Amino acid sequence: MSFCPNPECRHRQRTGKPAEFREGITTCPDCASALVEENPVKPAERPPCPPPLRRRILFSLAVAAVLWLAMLIPPPFVFLGALQDAFDWTLIETALNTGPLSRGPNPFLIGFVLVEIVALLVPRLRRRRHGDAPVRGKLNIASLALGVVVSMLGAYSIALYIESVGWYGLGPAAVENPGWAFRLGFMLVSAAGTCLYVVAAQLINRFGVGSGFAVVILTFMLSEVPPLLFLIWHYLADGALSPLAVLVLCAAAAGAFAGVWWFLHLPDKHPGKLPLRLPTCGLFPLELAFLIMIAPVTLNQYFEFEWFERLAGLFTPGNKAYLLLEVGLMVVFVPLVSSMFYWRRRKAFAAGENRAEWRRARIHSAVFLACVIGAWYLLYHPIRVAVVVFPSSLALVGSCAIISDLAAEIRARWHAAGGGDLVVLETHQDVADAIEARVEKGVVIQGLYYRSLTYFFGPFVPLKILGPETERELAAANDPSTLEK
Repeated sequence: MSFCPNPECRHRQRTGKPAEFREGITTCPDCASALVEENPVKPAERPPCPPPLRRRILFSLAVAAVLWLAMLIPPPFVFLGALQDAFDWTLIETALNTGPLSRGPNPFLIGFVLVEIVALLVPRLRRRRHGDAPVRGKLNIASLALGVVVSMLGAYSIALYIESVGWYGLGPAAVENPGWAFRLGFMLVSAAGTCLYVVAAQLINRFGVGSGFAVVILTFMLSEVPPLLFLIWHYLADGALSPLAVLVLCAAAAGAFAGVWWFLHLPDKHPGKLPLRLPTCGLFPLELAFLIMIAPVTLNQYFEFEWFERLAGLFTPGNKAYLLLEVGLMVVFVPLVSSMFYWRRRKAFAAGENRAEWRRARIHSAVFLACVIGAWYLLYHPIRVAVVVFPSSLALVGSCAIISDLAAEIRARWHAAGGGDLVVLETHQDVADAIEARVEKGVVIQGLYYRSLTYFFGPFVPLKILGPETERELAAANDPSTLEK
């Protein structure tokens, strides 16, 4: 292998690396310089992992391990054998489906989204939800309280479901004394289990790496990988999946993840430029479509209306009706939420030179969303079980964004001056505000990719500006209100 030593070579100017050539070539065709056998640009040596970062990574992994183990806690006050016999579950499957931690952090995410929608509709709250720390704190408390209520309602539906085991004489009953005493106890234990996710998120915020709720969401999604692999093995054994179909699914999942990663990182060459190339708060149609899909099933558990069940069967993820509904929601909501992405700067963008770029960003967002939705539909027809074993659109895009945030933060902490720790300099809810602050200070934004995707529907992941301790003291001296205690 030979290399071009000329620093003015067009290849090095374009790529930042010296051109490489196979043996037998002696002259660079770009600049006519004589080639050398040694690479003139020595690769930079990576510094060792700083102790503060090592401790934070180990703490986050320990919290994730505790959550994974806690997910294996079986449901309380029930005969586990009856549940296992009724649904042909193993003990682990019983815990993952009906245990105290089976619902994950979803109840609190629903609480945050609902409270945020109310804050957007009330003018007094809408004006103060970004920069007013006391108001933001009250909204967070209301979101957590609502999350507890949602968790208890979900646990109530699971309790009714468990009580139904054995009602039709098909096996032993799973509950000795069904009724409100059992339901209330089951609801309280399940709510306490769900609150463990909030505790884990706060601990990660304080002692770990990454934004607490985002890491907890990723932890919960990764916990579903082993059951998914077991399901694929089961389908292989039954003949519902062929080895070729498994290879196609793996290639599709890897390709989709790589495509989302590439698209999310398109703006990295201009990290401080506004508007963002991809204001994918347009992912809200996916979240809304998911809520609409599960609403008939959820309501049917309470009211047992037959048409709710028929509606749930009509909109099966992956079928044509589901696809058309998601595309329809995208067409309606993408222009709205993309406009709201820069709502506070709408006059400047409408009149300034960024107007065309803003329009392109909204188009890119819509095309990206259409591709994410279409991946399910394209796989569903040749491989019917793909809708069950292939990651959902939200899981795919969300996990990619969270991993991107973790990678950016770990990289920044790894290369911190003197190997020291990074601290929170400022906290923002608005993506554009955080980007402008980053341009001024040259530091990393924690949670940028995830919040760019969810925007005002992800307030549980605040945008934190991380930098050295000296920068924090400087920020506090200039404007104490920028720090969120």
